[in-house]
Amino acid sequence: MKIEKAIRKSLPAVICLYGESGSGKTFSALKLAHGLVANAKNNRVCVIDTENHRASHYDADFDFDVINLESPFSSSKFIEAIKLAQNEDYGAIIIDSISHEWDGIGGAVYQADNSSLKNKIAVWQEPKKEHKKLMDFILSSKCHFILCTRAKAKTKQVGKEIIEDGIVPIQEKTFLYDMLAVFHMYNKGQVEITKCPKNLQLNITNFLNEAHGKVIADWVNDAGASIDLEKLQLQKEARLIAMEGLSTFIAWHSELDKENQELLVDIKKELHNICKEADGNVKSRTNTAFTPTKAPVD
Repeated sequence: MKIEKAIRKSLPAVICLYGESGSGKTFSALKLAHGLVANAKNNRVCVIDTENHRASHYDADFDFDVINLESPFSSSKFIEAIKLAQNEDYGAIIIDSISHEWDGIGGAVYQADNSSLKNKIAVWQEPKKEHKKLMDFILSSKCHFILCTRAKAKTKQVGKEIIEDGIVPIQEKTFLYDMLAVFHMYNKGQVEITKCPKNLQLNITNFLNEAHGKVIADWVNDAGASIDLEKLQLQKEARLIAMEGLSTFIAWHSELDKENQELLVDIKKELHNICKEADGNVKSRTNTAFTPTKAPVD
Protein backbone atom coordinates (compact mmCIF):
# COMPACT_ATOMS: atom_id res chain seq x y z
CA MET A 1 0.00 0.00 0.00
CA LYS A 2 1.38 3.40 -0.99
CA ILE A 3 0.40 6.91 -2.05
CA GLU A 4 1.35 7.87 -5.58
CA LYS A 5 0.49 10.47 -8.20
CA ALA A 6 -2.68 9.70 -10.14
CA ILE A 7 -1.82 8.76 -13.71
CA ARG A 8 -4.38 7.14 -16.01
CA LYS A 9 -3.24 3.63 -16.86
CA SER A 10 -3.45 1.95 -20.25
CA LEU A 11 -5.96 -0.83 -19.60
CA PRO A 12 -8.02 -2.73 -22.16
CA ALA A 13 -11.62 -1.58 -22.49
CA VAL A 14 -14.39 -3.49 -20.70
CA ILE A 15 -17.72 -2.48 -22.20
CA CYS A 16 -21.30 -3.58 -21.55
CA LEU A 17 -24.07 -3.65 -24.14
CA TYR A 18 -27.49 -4.41 -22.65
CA GLY A 19 -30.92 -4.64 -24.16
CA GLU A 20 -33.93 -6.79 -24.79
CA SER A 21 -34.12 -9.48 -27.46
CA GLY A 22 -33.73 -8.03 -30.96
CA SER A 23 -32.15 -4.79 -29.75
CA GLY A 24 -29.01 -5.26 -31.85
CA LYS A 25 -26.50 -6.28 -29.19
CA THR A 26 -24.60 -8.97 -31.10
CA PHE A 27 -24.25 -7.07 -34.40
CA SER A 28 -23.24 -3.87 -32.59
CA ALA A 29 -20.75 -5.77 -30.41
CA LEU A 30 -19.07 -7.22 -33.51
CA LYS A 31 -18.80 -3.76 -35.08
CA LEU A 32 -17.38 -2.27 -31.90
CA ALA A 33 -14.93 -5.15 -31.37
CA HIS A 34 -13.50 -4.90 -34.88
CA GLY A 35 -12.99 -1.17 -34.35
CA LEU A 36 -11.21 -1.81 -31.06
CA VAL A 37 -8.64 -4.09 -32.68
CA ALA A 38 -8.41 -2.44 -36.12
CA ASN A 39 -4.96 -0.94 -35.51
CA ALA A 40 -3.63 -3.63 -33.17
CA LYS A 41 -1.18 -6.43 -33.96
CA ASN A 42 -3.52 -8.94 -32.34
CA ASN A 43 -6.50 -7.83 -34.42
CA ARG A 44 -8.64 -10.96 -34.18
CA VAL A 45 -12.04 -11.18 -32.48
CA CYS A 46 -13.46 -14.16 -30.58
CA VAL A 47 -17.08 -14.54 -29.46
CA ILE A 48 -17.98 -16.68 -26.47
CA ASP A 49 -21.52 -17.56 -27.52
CA THR A 50 -24.10 -18.82 -25.01
CA GLU A 51 -27.05 -18.02 -27.29
CA ASN A 52 -27.40 -21.31 -29.17
CA HIS A 53 -24.82 -20.48 -31.91
CA ARG A 54 -26.59 -17.25 -32.89
CA ALA A 55 -23.42 -15.16 -33.20
CA SER A 56 -22.44 -17.30 -36.19
CA HIS A 57 -25.44 -15.91 -38.08
CA TYR A 58 -23.15 -12.94 -38.83
CA ASP A 59 -20.32 -14.95 -40.40
CA ALA A 60 -20.92 -13.26 -43.77
CA ASP A 61 -20.66 -9.78 -42.23
CA PHE A 62 -17.58 -10.17 -40.02
CA ASP A 63 -14.40 -12.22 -39.73
CA PHE A 64 -14.37 -13.74 -36.23
CA ASP A 65 -13.99 -17.01 -34.34
CA VAL A 66 -16.39 -18.47 -31.83
CA ILE A 67 -16.47 -20.62 -28.70
CA ASN A 68 -19.96 -22.08 -28.32
CA LEU A 69 -20.67 -22.47 -24.61
CA GLU A 70 -23.35 -24.85 -23.37
CA SER A 71 -25.00 -25.14 -19.95
CA PRO A 72 -24.30 -25.40 -17.09
CA PHE A 73 -23.11 -21.81 -17.21
CA SER A 74 -20.82 -21.71 -14.17
CA SER A 75 -18.39 -18.85 -13.62
CA SER A 76 -15.49 -21.30 -13.92
CA LYS A 77 -16.65 -22.39 -17.38
CA PHE A 78 -16.56 -18.77 -18.56
CA ILE A 79 -13.03 -18.40 -17.15
CA GLU A 80 -11.98 -21.55 -18.97
CA ALA A 81 -13.33 -20.17 -22.26
CA ILE A 82 -11.63 -16.80 -21.71
CA LYS A 83 -8.30 -18.53 -21.00
CA LEU A 84 -8.66 -20.48 -24.23
CA ALA A 85 -9.18 -17.26 -26.19
CA GLN A 86 -6.40 -15.41 -24.34
CA ASN A 87 -3.91 -18.14 -25.11
CA GLU A 88 -4.69 -17.72 -28.82
CA ASP A 89 -3.94 -13.97 -28.50
CA TYR A 90 -7.27 -12.49 -29.56
CA GLY A 91 -7.39 -8.72 -29.25
CA ALA A 92 -11.06 -8.55 -28.31
CA ILE A 93 -13.45 -11.03 -26.72
CA ILE A 94 -17.22 -10.71 -26.87
CA ILE A 95 -19.30 -12.63 -24.34
CA ASP A 96 -22.86 -12.97 -25.60
CA SER A 97 -24.48 -13.26 -23.20
CA ILE A 98 -22.85 -12.95 -19.81
CA SER A 99 -26.35 -12.92 -18.29
CA HIS A 100 -26.23 -16.72 -18.39
CA GLU A 101 -23.37 -16.72 -15.87
CA TRP A 102 -25.66 -15.00 -13.39
CA ASP A 103 -29.18 -16.17 -14.24
CA GLY A 104 -28.79 -19.18 -16.54
CA ILE A 105 -28.81 -22.91 -15.86
CA GLY A 106 -25.83 -23.55 -13.59
CA GLY A 107 -25.29 -19.83 -13.01
CA ALA A 108 -25.04 -18.03 -9.68
CA VAL A 109 -28.80 -17.69 -9.06
CA TYR A 110 -29.36 -21.32 -10.06
CA GLN A 111 -26.64 -22.47 -7.65
CA ALA A 112 -28.10 -20.45 -4.78
CA ASP A 113 -31.65 -21.65 -5.48
CA ASN A 114 -30.55 -25.29 -5.59
CA SER A 115 -28.15 -25.24 -2.64
CA SER A 116 -28.57 -27.84 0.08
CA LEU A 117 -27.70 -25.21 2.69
CA LYS A 118 -30.57 -23.86 4.77
CA ASN A 119 -29.15 -20.42 5.59
CA LYS A 120 -30.23 -17.85 2.97
CA ILE A 121 -26.95 -15.95 3.31
CA ALA A 122 -24.76 -19.05 3.17
CA VAL A 123 -26.28 -20.25 -0.11
CA TRP A 124 -24.87 -17.17 -1.85
CA GLN A 125 -21.31 -17.34 -0.51
CA GLU A 126 -19.88 -19.75 -3.07
CA PRO A 127 -21.76 -18.42 -6.15
CA LYS A 128 -20.76 -14.84 -5.35
CA LYS A 129 -17.15 -15.82 -4.72
CA GLU A 130 -16.99 -17.57 -8.10
CA HIS A 131 -18.63 -14.58 -9.80
CA LYS A 132 -16.03 -12.26 -8.30
CA LYS A 133 -13.27 -14.54 -9.61
CA LEU A 134 -14.71 -14.20 -13.10
CA MET A 135 -14.96 -10.42 -12.89
CA ASP A 136 -11.41 -10.12 -11.54
CA PHE A 137 -10.20 -12.33 -14.37
CA ILE A 138 -11.91 -10.14 -16.98
CA LEU A 139 -10.72 -6.87 -15.43
CA SER A 140 -7.09 -7.98 -15.41
CA SER A 141 -7.10 -9.50 -18.89
CA LYS A 142 -4.92 -8.19 -21.74
CA CYS A 143 -7.91 -8.36 -24.14
CA HIS A 144 -10.66 -5.85 -24.77
CA PHE A 145 -14.03 -7.20 -23.59
CA ILE A 146 -17.53 -6.50 -24.80
CA LEU A 147 -20.06 -8.06 -22.43
CA CYS A 148 -23.57 -8.40 -23.81
CA THR A 149 -26.36 -8.82 -21.29
CA ARG A 150 -30.02 -9.49 -21.56
CA ALA A 151 -32.33 -6.99 -19.89
CA LYS A 152 -35.45 -6.97 -17.77
CA ALA A 153 -37.95 -4.36 -16.68
CA LYS A 154 -37.02 -2.25 -13.67
CA THR A 155 -39.93 -1.51 -11.37
CA LYS A 156 -40.66 0.95 -8.62
CA GLN A 157 -43.55 1.58 -6.27
CA VAL A 158 -45.57 4.76 -6.65
CA GLY A 159 -48.13 4.89 -3.88
CA LYS A 160 -49.85 1.51 -3.93
CA GLU A 161 -49.00 0.86 -7.56
CA ILE A 162 -45.96 -0.95 -9.01
CA ILE A 163 -44.89 0.61 -12.29
CA GLU A 164 -42.12 -0.07 -14.80
CA ASP A 165 -39.15 2.32 -14.69
CA GLY A 166 -36.95 1.45 -17.66
CA ILE A 167 -34.83 -1.69 -18.02
CA VAL A 168 -31.73 -3.03 -16.29
CA PRO A 169 -29.13 -5.66 -17.25
CA ILE A 170 -29.66 -9.21 -16.04
CA GLN A 171 -26.50 -9.55 -13.99
CA GLU A 172 -25.21 -9.04 -10.46
CA LYS A 173 -26.33 -5.66 -9.10
CA THR A 174 -22.82 -4.11 -9.00
CA PHE A 175 -21.84 -5.48 -12.42
CA LEU A 176 -21.97 -2.12 -14.24
CA TYR A 177 -19.59 -0.45 -11.76
CA ASP A 178 -16.64 -2.28 -13.34
CA MET A 179 -17.39 -1.18 -16.90
CA LEU A 180 -15.47 1.52 -18.80
CA ALA A 181 -18.59 2.28 -20.84
CA VAL A 182 -22.19 1.05 -20.85
CA PHE A 183 -24.54 1.22 -23.82
CA HIS A 184 -28.28 0.62 -23.74
CA MET A 185 -29.31 -1.02 -27.02
CA TYR A 186 -32.83 -0.67 -28.42
CA ASN A 187 -34.83 -0.66 -31.66
CA LYS A 188 -32.55 -3.04 -33.63
CA GLY A 189 -29.26 -1.29 -33.01
CA GLN A 190 -29.92 2.20 -31.77
CA VAL A 191 -27.86 3.11 -28.74
CA GLU A 192 -27.99 5.30 -25.67
CA ILE A 193 -24.84 5.95 -23.62
CA THR A 194 -25.58 5.27 -19.97
CA LYS A 195 -21.96 5.36 -18.73
CA CYS A 196 -18.76 6.75 -20.23
CA PRO A 197 -15.68 8.62 -18.88
CA LYS A 198 -16.11 12.36 -19.15
CA ASN A 199 -12.94 12.88 -21.21
CA LEU A 200 -13.70 10.05 -23.65
CA GLN A 201 -15.67 11.90 -26.27
CA LEU A 202 -17.88 9.47 -28.18
CA ASN A 203 -19.94 11.05 -30.94
CA ILE A 204 -22.68 8.45 -31.36
CA THR A 205 -25.73 9.26 -33.42
CA ASN A 206 -28.18 6.37 -33.26
CA PHE A 207 -25.89 3.39 -34.05
CA LEU A 208 -22.57 1.97 -32.86
CA ASN A 209 -19.94 1.29 -35.51
CA GLU A 210 -16.26 0.43 -35.99
CA ALA A 211 -15.23 4.10 -35.73
CA HIS A 212 -16.46 4.24 -32.13
CA GLY A 213 -14.31 1.22 -31.31
CA LYS A 214 -11.26 2.98 -32.80
CA VAL A 215 -11.94 6.10 -30.70
CA ILE A 216 -12.12 3.99 -27.51
CA ALA A 217 -8.93 2.08 -28.42
CA ASP A 218 -7.06 5.33 -29.12
CA TRP A 219 -8.18 6.77 -25.79
CA VAL A 220 -7.10 3.61 -23.95
CA ASN A 221 -3.71 3.52 -25.69
CA ASP A 222 -3.09 7.22 -25.08
CA ALA A 223 -2.90 6.74 -21.30
CA GLY A 224 0.15 7.99 -19.46
CA ALA A 225 1.26 4.66 -17.98
CA SER A 226 1.03 0.97 -18.76
CA ILE A 227 0.41 -2.01 -16.51
CA ASP A 228 1.86 -5.51 -16.61
CA LEU A 229 -1.50 -7.21 -17.10
CA GLU A 230 -0.19 -10.77 -16.79
CA LYS A 231 1.29 -9.89 -13.42
CA LEU A 232 -1.91 -8.11 -12.37
CA GLN A 233 -4.04 -11.11 -13.33
CA LEU A 234 -1.81 -13.58 -11.51
CA GLN A 235 -1.72 -11.44 -8.36
CA LYS A 236 -5.51 -11.12 -8.34
CA GLU A 237 -5.84 -14.88 -8.70
CA ALA A 238 -3.30 -15.38 -5.89
CA ARG A 239 -5.34 -13.20 -3.54
CA LEU A 240 -8.46 -15.22 -4.27
CA ILE A 241 -6.64 -18.51 -3.67
CA ALA A 242 -5.13 -17.16 -0.44
CA MET A 243 -8.65 -16.48 0.83
CA GLU A 244 -9.14 -20.27 0.89
CA GLY A 245 -6.34 -20.74 3.43
CA LEU A 246 -2.65 -21.54 3.54
CA SER A 247 -2.80 -25.23 2.58
CA THR A 248 -4.83 -24.46 -0.54
CA PHE A 249 -2.47 -21.63 -1.44
CA ILE A 250 0.61 -23.81 -0.99
CA ALA A 251 -0.81 -26.45 -3.32
CA TRP A 252 -1.66 -23.83 -5.95
CA HIS A 253 1.65 -21.98 -5.62
CA SER A 254 3.68 -25.17 -5.96
CA GLU A 255 2.18 -25.74 -9.40
CA LEU A 256 3.43 -22.37 -10.70
CA ASP A 257 6.65 -22.15 -12.67
CA LYS A 258 9.55 -20.12 -11.27
CA GLU A 259 8.77 -17.09 -13.44
CA ASN A 260 5.21 -16.83 -12.16
CA GLN A 261 6.32 -17.39 -8.57
CA GLU A 262 8.61 -14.38 -8.95
CA LEU A 263 5.61 -12.23 -9.93
CA LEU A 264 4.14 -12.78 -6.46
CA VAL A 265 7.17 -11.71 -4.47
CA ASP A 266 6.00 -8.07 -4.29
CA ILE A 267 2.81 -9.03 -2.44
CA LYS A 268 4.03 -11.95 -0.32
CA LYS A 269 3.30 -10.17 2.98
CA GLU A 270 -0.19 -9.30 1.82
CA LEU A 271 -0.80 -12.90 0.76
CA HIS A 272 0.53 -14.11 4.10
CA ASN A 273 -2.00 -11.94 5.93
CA ILE A 274 -4.86 -13.14 3.73
CA CYS A 275 -3.94 -16.78 4.40
CA LYS A 276 -3.63 -16.11 8.10
CA GLU A 277 -7.03 -14.44 8.26
CA ALA A 278 -8.60 -17.26 6.24
CA ASP A 279 -7.23 -19.83 8.68
CA GLY A 280 -8.74 -18.02 11.63
CA ASN A 281 -5.55 -16.26 12.71
CA VAL A 282 -4.04 -19.59 13.68
CA LYS A 283 -0.29 -19.70 13.15
CA SER A 284 0.39 -21.56 9.91
CA ARG A 285 2.26 -24.84 9.97
CA THR A 286 5.72 -24.93 8.40
CA ASN A 287 5.84 -26.54 4.99
CA THR A 288 9.24 -27.23 3.46
CA ALA A 289 7.75 -27.43 -0.04
CA PHE A 290 7.00 -23.71 0.18
CA THR A 291 9.85 -21.25 -0.54
CA PRO A 292 9.57 -18.35 1.94
CA THR A 293 11.25 -15.78 -0.34
CA LYS A 294 8.67 -16.32 -3.06
CA ALA A 295 5.51 -16.87 -1.07
CA PRO A 296 3.28 -15.42 1.63
CA VAL A 297 5.11 -16.96 4.61
CA ASP A 298 7.54 -15.14 6.90
